[in-house]
Amino acid sequence: AQTVRVMPGTYTETVTMRDGVNVLGSGAASTVISPGTAEWGVSCIGIGPGTLFGGFTITDGAVGIYCNSSSLAIRESAITNIAAGDTSGDGIRLDDSSPLISHNVIFHVGGMAIRGQGNSAPRIINNTIYDYGYYAGISFAALNIGAVQPEIRNNIVVRGNSAPVGGVLWILPASPIIGYN
Repeated sequence: AQTVRVMPGTYTETVTMRDGVNVLGSGAASTVISPGTAEWGVSCIGIGPGTLFGGFTITDGAVGIYCNSSSLAIRESAITNIAAGDTSGDGIRLDDSSPLISHNVIFHVGGMAIRGQGNSAPRIINNTIYDYGYYAGISFAALNIGAVQPEIRNNIVVRGNSAPVGGVLWILPASPIIGYN
């Protein structure tokens, strides 16, 4: 795989990932993606498991990271200030995607921190999630959810909404593997 290393700074654009091209920021404290309120921060469509995205803060977008048919690794990033007051403003939205999501902090999002739809079976490990605005920090309860088994381990999920649900939410036929959260 090729690697693009991004220098510290604030980048007012959407990042479109390419399969086999790692995109590594200089750290979440110094490398910021701020696409504007109508855009996704990072778009991952058709990205395979050999690709890595990490080391950024993603802020002020409509959705932090959007994955469709992707299984890359997303790690060591902060996702914050995503569409406050808009229940579709997710930190990470997965459509038929199964990435490794690890060592991230996702907070102050209008929707869910991580929303899985369709046949999404990610590994969600060692993340901190708080101050989400809609139903659950981690959700596999979309109407089109498949018979998936996402792995959800070692996360801190702090209730952040006023709805009567919180933490991890799923509906059958999804059956997540949950432990040590």
